[in-house]
Amino acid sequence: MTSASLRHCVLMVSVLHGIDVIPRDDGVCLPPSPSVASSGELFVPWSTIKSVVRNFSDVTDVDACKHLAHWFTTARGLGDLSPQEFLPHVSVIGMPHNGPEHPGSPWTHTEVLGGALHLGLGLRLLGHSSGETSALTPELMATIGHDPTRAWNAGWTYLNAMGQLAADRHDRDPIGVLRPMGDCDVVSLLGSPHFRAGLARFHNVGMRAVAVPMRTRGWVDPNHLDSAFVQGAAAATDGPQRGFTTAMLVTADGVWAAKPSENLVDFALRDQKQASNWIDQSRFRN
Repeated sequence: MTSASLRHCVLMVSVLHGIDVIPRDDGVCLPPSPSVASSGELFVPWSTIKSVVRNFSDVTDVDACKHLAHWFTTARGLGDLSPQEFLPHVSVIGMPHNGPEHPGSPWTHTEVLGGALHLGLGLRLLGHSSGETSALTPELMATIGHDPTRAWNAGWTYLNAMGQLAADRHDRDPIGVLRPMGDCDVVSLLGSPHFRAGLARFHNVGMRAVAVPMRTRGWVDPNHLDSAFVQGAAAATDGPQRGFTTAMLVTADGVWAAKPSENLVDFALRDQKQASNWIDQSRFRN
């Protein structure tokens, strides 16, 4: 990735996506928004732009330019918000530790016990309906000038509020499909201790096997815990929406990746009282 290719990428973003930029030797400036009285110029160093497009082998191709244009637009919009206006847009989001959309270790604020799930800052209003990652990376936070500590506290409060609501919903239907709550997708909800505790208490050993191959859906019933289903569903899901590629074991304290050799269907059926409510066990036992 050369300096010339980065400049070419920025030029294409400006021409093809209609984004105003002012080039400088050390970066580019995004001019103030004419419609926002308090808007100020945002400076983006070349090192930040390089980091934004680091996952693209050719930074001048269409996808790289689209990604950078989305980043510039997000930065400009969030930079125009006051701190009071910005915080309601923030949540804590979860990423599989080896997921294709993981923003990298500088983004990770907390590693949930078990190592499979990383938590960091994200945008609430993109969330699980967006084709772009909703992560608020350190580079983006530095560009828009908002306090990351205040943002984390607001996001953590929101995630746990949604986690408690999701746990209450699960109490009413303990075999139902796991779905997003508010602007928190299912992968992110696993970052909430309230939601994990709600899942785990329905098995007599305090651990629940779950399949979350996509951010918008998860399953706890034995019908969906087979490794072939989880891997196939994850492979069929686009990168930004992909969840875990293996079944997960959830306790109130953490999230672990299940070993491929583990018979999670049998594990789920060990709690006879719960299993009798889930499925016809004759399908799984002779």
